[in-house]
Amino acid sequence: MQCVGDQWIIGTVQHVNPWPRGSFRISFRNFTSTHGHSFAGQYGEFVPCDRIFDADKFEDPTMPGEIRVTATPKKISLGTEQPIVQESLADAIPGKTSYPS
Repeated sequence: MQCVGDQWIIGTVQHVNPWPRGSFRISFRNFTSTHGHSFAGQYGEFVPCDRIFDADKFEDPTMPGEIRVTATPKKISLGTEQPIVQESLADAIPGKTSYPS
């Protein structure tokens, strides 16, 4: 569960197969508004501790297109830095809130 501003959001992973060409499906529910959404995707590249690339699609028809996500973890003295680049975000997703800190 995560708080984004005054909104409480919980995520549920329905399945994940972390291999190249493997798939995943994730759902989120906003407890404040009771709205939710789900998306699924496929890994194009999965190299543990080096690079993960996947293509995500929302199940909501008002959020068309595919989001390309690249994660390149990097070991640092206090753990792991996790730079994430998202490309082709749907207009309905504000870029600064797609991965809240």
